[in-house]
Amino acid sequence: MSNVVPARMGAATWVRLWDAARAHWSAPLHRSTYLMTANLLVTLVSGVGFWLLASRMLSPAQIGIASAFLAPSNFLAIVFLLGANYGVLRFAREIEQDQHLLFSAIWLSATASAIGSVVCAALILWSGVIRPIGGSSMLSIVLYALLVASSTIWTVCECGFVGLRAPWQMLVRNVGFGLVRIAILVPFAYLGEVGLVLSFAIGTCLAALLSVDLLRRHLHTPWTVLFTFWHARLKEMIGFALPNHLVNLISSAPGMMLPLIVMHVLGAEINGFFSVAWTMASILRSVLTASSVTLLAEGSRDHSTISSQLGRTLGFLFGIVGAASLPMVLFPELVLLPFGAAYAHANSMTLRLFALSLLPAVLTTVFMARERVERRVRFIIALSVATCVLSTTLPYYGALGGGYTGFAFWYFVSQCVLGLAVVPALVRAIYRHGSH
Repeated sequence: MSNVVPARMGAATWVRLWDAARAHWSAPLHRSTYLMTANLLVTLVSGVGFWLLASRMLSPAQIGIASAFLAPSNFLAIVFLLGANYGVLRFAREIEQDQHLLFSAIWLSATASAIGSVVCAALILWSGVIRPIGGSSMLSIVLYALLVASSTIWTVCECGFVGLRAPWQMLVRNVGFGLVRIAILVPFAYLGEVGLVLSFAIGTCLAALLSVDLLRRHLHTPWTVLFTFWHARLKEMIGFALPNHLVNLISSAPGMMLPLIVMHVLGAEINGFFSVAWTMASILRSVLTASSVTLLAEGSRDHSTISSQLGRTLGFLFGIVGAASLPMVLFPELVLLPFGAAYAHANSMTLRLFALSLLPAVLTTVFMARERVERRVRFIIALSVATCVLSTTLPYYGALGGGYTGFAFWYFVSQCVLGLAVVPALVRAIYRHGSH
């Protein structure tokens, strides 16, 4: 009899755990976050493989030159999105009813990015911020147009996958991109930094085209719908998107400026080391990106979602990011060893600091997502400006005074300051919901 009772208790415990797990998974916010994170991790793992291969085939200086060249293109891809990514997330239900709206948003941002990137690339090259890749200004401008236009299509389609709850199509796209990029690098590696940039440009173009076709198939729309260049509701979408676009633009500036700071202050070789450490830390950053996107998508469908699950979302993200950061904090040299001894030695402290900086970023990510759903633009603009200023000026002066380690340490400090700044607002929001 004594053995029967514990057996029954054990079975009951497993049933409760199973029910709790099913309830957790059944929540669209949690399920979408997990699936979005998994998709981003596929891209990042393939990215780690790409940079691992590049580190074996190219010198750190060549990687540093290529990453400095790519950094402004990534920022320009955000500039010319015109907020279409946020618009697609916000108007997911409307897109399900009328698919023309989605494709008109895609072509609007793609056209703007193709034209704008040519002008901006010429100005950037003329100003001397970046060197012409392969010594050719014309090649550099063409590559920028391809990179920026295809990146905007990629991003808008990615938000379409999330808003329309089509994660498996996104997975197909991400796996395809990872394989194509690596396959192109191998034959072009002899071109050095030019080959690396070419692999990015061609791979992103092919992935963008695949993304559009996968969305068309998911929505079961004919080819004629694909070429919708204007829609009457596009103005309404842009009205919502532009303020959020401004915020995203300001927040994304450090991603462009940090490699340029390292390149100009510490040199091309250190920038090559930085590129690898930043890519590894991006594995953790993918969780925050996924949560931000899903919070906006699900919160737009039901505004009560983000308020009722604010505390739970914070705990969930701290747990995932904290667990994922442990190997990078405790064993950074082991994590970086596949890239080579030089990368492992140079980034042992830097990777620790980049990984730790993602913990306070959990607070700012959840705060920004909540403010976007509530459409309180002035708060997120203020936080975005502060993020841009602190995340660039503190590492810059850290690099001047403390080299590569000083750069990473003061970047970590900047993220801690920003995280602490939003704690009072988050605590008040959790308390208000709990009191109701």
